[in-house]
Amino acid sequence: MSPQETNSGIVIHGGSFQADKVAVGPHATITTHHDSRSAEPHALTQLQEQLNALVAMLDQHQGDLPDAEEVLGSAREAADELHGPQPRKEVFLRRIRSVAEGISGVVGLVGATDSLLRAAEKLL
Repeated sequence: MSPQETNSGIVIHGGSFQADKVAVGPHATITTHHDSRSAEPHALTQLQEQLNALVAMLDQHQGDLPDAEEVLGSAREAADELHGPQPRKEVFLRRIRSVAEGISGVVGLVGATDSLLRAAEKLL
C-alpha cells in the first residue's frame, strides 16, 4: 500500500483471528444483548441451585460467622439479583465477593463461593 492509499478494511498478517462479531468501516458498530435466561436456562438453574445451597449452608453456620447478618444479607441479595428478570453480572458478583470476604476466616466455609463465582463469570 502506498503512502497515498488508506486502508478501508482489515489487514491480518500471520497468526490467527477469531471473533464472534466483527464490524468494519466508517461508523461501524456492533450491538449485542445477552439474555442469560434464554441462552443457558439449564446453566442458570444450576447456578441458582448452587446459590440456594450456599445460602442454606451460611444459615446453618451463622454461629461461626463474625458478621453473619451481613454475610447472609449479601447472599440473599445475590439470590434476589439472580432470580430477577435480567440478572446484572456486576451486581451479582459484587454480592458474592462480599460473601466470600465474610466467610474467609471460617475453615469449613472457605472456598464455598469459588465455583459459584467461576460459573457466574462464564454464564452472566
